[in-house]
Amino acid sequence: MKAHRYVFLLLAVSLLTGCESALVRQVNYYDRVGDTASARQYLETELQRNPDNSEARYWLGKVLFRDMVFAEGRQAFDRVEQQTARFSESIQFTLESTYREHMQKGVDAFENRDASLAVEHLTYATQIRPEYNDGHRLLGYAKTQTGQLTEATLSYRQAVMLDPDDFESWHNMSDIAFVNQDFESARNYALEALKIDPVHPSALRRLAHAHMHLMENEEATLIFEQLLALETGQEDLRDYAYFLFNTGALEASLPHLETLAAVPEPPVELLKTLSEAYAGLQFFKKVIGVNEQILTRMPDDRAAIGNLIAAHERLGQFEQAKTWQAKLSKLGGEM
Repeated sequence: MKAHRYVFLLLAVSLLTGCESALVRQVNYYDRVGDTASARQYLETELQRNPDNSEARYWLGKVLFRDMVFAEGRQAFDRVEQQTARFSESIQFTLESTYREHMQKGVDAFENRDASLAVEHLTYATQIRPEYNDGHRLLGYAKTQTGQLTEATLSYRQAVMLDPDDFESWHNMSDIAFVNQDFESARNYALEALKIDPVHPSALRRLAHAHMHLMENEEATLIFEQLLALETGQEDLRDYAYFLFNTGALEASLPHLETLAAVPEPPVELLKTLSEAYAGLQFFKKVIGVNEQILTRMPDDRAAIGNLIAAHERLGQFEQAKTWQAKLSKLGGEM
């Protein structure tokens, strides 16, 4: 016998021992023969005849829960609670146990990498206990895993309505908004998350990038500085260096670019960016040094040779410039 069927019968016995009404006897009969459809029809007919029959509505809620029609079942239970406290203990037990059952099944589905099944069970959980924040948050995560980003955001919004201090839901909404290129919402959600955890690296990172896309450069700079103060790693340093470079703050970008390049084999694209920064600041000797470094890795790189020609000419080193011009000519290029 399934667990929910056992609970259904156990509660029927414990609640109504000693004085079983005709209605309960009829519902128990349908339960014994496994005819929940007739039980539901019978109870709905009773309620049409007498809408204030709390006993009939209570058992209708139980039948609906057995059929996994949880939203309607919860409505029935809520109506009963408004009418009488007689069934409160049983209702709360049913709600809590069934909620926990489907939350656990949702978690198990995650562990088995079945996000669709997780969505199914967590949807049930939110129908059973719509007032619980954690069900909505996990449902948002499950919907994200199945690519339902709009629906996931709706679940996360419900979660933060119930608990404004739910960092994870604010942060995940920020990530979804960023993916959807809604950078204003991404910024706003990240700000809400950081009210709860002001030094969370991932939230700071998302906020910095949202500011970047909104061309809020001063704000982006401040957030990047906070992020780097946390020593979060080379990736954030790289993003900040390129942000400064791309916004024309060459002098500010230079020490970060140089730090990134101070490794045994820095990426060639980084070296080319560093060369551009040196050239923009008229550090032509350094332009020569970094482009010679590029040529040790890519001997026929036309752009690096061109940079060497230009730098030597700016320094008045015309013989060296001619040497590199001859090399460029052999490659079939002219300055």
